[in-house]
Amino acid sequence: MQPVKIESKYFLCTQLTRAARRIVAYYNRELAQWGLTAQQLIALGILILEEDISLGQFAKRLKMGKAGAATMITRLEVLGLVTKEPDPKDGRLNILKITDKARKLHSKIQKTVLNLENTIESQMGDSNLREFVAHLSTFLDLEF
Repeated sequence: MQPVKIESKYFLCTQLTRAARRIVAYYNRELAQWGLTAQQLIALGILILEEDISLGQFAKRLKMGKAGAATMITRLEVLGLVTKEPDPKDGRLNILKITDKARKLHSKIQKTVLNLENTIESQMGDSNLREFVAHLSTFLDLEF
């Protein structure tokens, strides 16, 4: 039986999936000591950068549905990293707030993030990594 020939110039799906899995695996391994996952790190990062947002705003920033965002917030609440408070302007909404525990944890997590970035930068070089990130940003803005 002859192998099927796959005609692709770049194998984007394979390359991007493998790269993403490696990054996520690194973060999951490093964050396990605090009971966090890579997805939770992304969520927490949004809340640290943009405090006092609604669940709807949070979901939009994560580019996910409200149900998935609510599940993520519940997990972060259980970890003691996020609280929900009634929105003073609209009682139907809750405002998401990070806790002091999350603020303290942020500096430790920041070291993990910087360690990975520094490791990659030392192997790729600063200009190559900057160019790679710029290309990723461009790629993410493409419509297809």
